[in-house]
Amino acid sequence: DFPYPLWQGEPLAGKRLLVQAEQGLGDQIMFGSCIPQAMRHASCLVECAPELVTLFERSFGPSQIVAETDDATLLTQAIGAGARFKIAAGSLPLHYRSRTEEFPREPYLHADSGRIAAWRERLQSLGDGLKVGISWAGGAASTGGADRSIPLEQWSTVLKMPNCHFISLQYGDAALERQSITTPLHHWQDATTNFDETAALVCALDLVISVQTALVHLAGALGRPVWMLVQAACEWRYGTTGETMPWYPSVRLFRQSRFGEWEPVIHDVAKSLRAQCVAAGRDAASA
Repeated sequence: DFPYPLWQGEPLAGKRLLVQAEQGLGDQIMFGSCIPQAMRHASCLVECAPELVTLFERSFGPSQIVAETDDATLLTQAIGAGARFKIAAGSLPLHYRSRTEEFPREPYLHADSGRIAAWRERLQSLGDGLKVGISWAGGAASTGGADRSIPLEQWSTVLKMPNCHFISLQYGDAALERQSITTPLHHWQDATTNFDETAALVCALDLVISVQTALVHLAGALGRPVWMLVQAACEWRYGTTGETMPWYPSVRLFRQSRFGEWEPVIHDVAKSLRAQCVAAGRDAASA
């Protein structure tokens, strides 16, 4: 009910456009790929989840970024910023994603360079080998979390891979799950409770392997290599076939062939990871 007309994609000649947040963290990151294009048409006031404010400020300057809030507060902010038009973030693709070639080919989110360097130093202390981040659970009951999550003990063939160091990127309290396995799984709490810190760690890793979570969107938007384990009945954004998705060129999909059966998917991930470890070993030897 904000007193602004809906933006239809026309040039605004510097007028302020209010981009309203909607859906979860992953959705907001995905729709955020359209913000740089919107900025060419208008000066933007972008609302987003509080966890994304710092990351969006660094990535989408000179847009004004505000944390998701109640309508009355947002309206006050919009009036103060001189907004003249509005659009929901999920409607931006109506104007910018009608053809395959319009999807982003380069990273559009940027982590803090100083924090990336700090994480690289910490990861180097683990020793030689690939540094791989993993996330095994995502979503709530209302978003099919149980169907897209894989109990950590089912990851054993991946976690036992030699010449790899695994780092937990699992959001929330996963201490009991980490204790349920015998293979080493490094965990730093500060990297999973602060999204900007997660972004820096992701940029310092060699690879991220994850089920369908906001982490995939974050790593994909940062342009980092991601392997995502996708359930047979997945969301529209992941398509129905193939190993790629248009939103993130750096994401590789490993799909279930039958609903609920994760073992073949884990096997394929382990096989691909073994090949990558062998290749990394050859590269290290030649260097």
